[in-house]
Amino acid sequence: MFGRPVTVRGASKAGFKPLSCGASCSPPEIVFVVHRIQYTIQANLKTKQSDRTALVKAAEAAISAGPR
Repeated sequence: MFGRPVTVRGASKAGFKPLSCGASCSPPEIVFVVHRIQYTIQANLKTKQSDRTALVKAAEAAISAGPR
């Protein structure tokens, strides 16, 4: 897992990478594993919440919504 470890309900592993800029900027992202499948959410967020909090909530919502 890459990034900073975070806790996501329903995921066996999760990591968060904040906004990073070099020659260009990459948006914050969260990577999480559910039933040995890795998922990634990457988004430019404009919320009052921290990027980390918003992405953890998005990951938890995706897990709780179940299979598509």
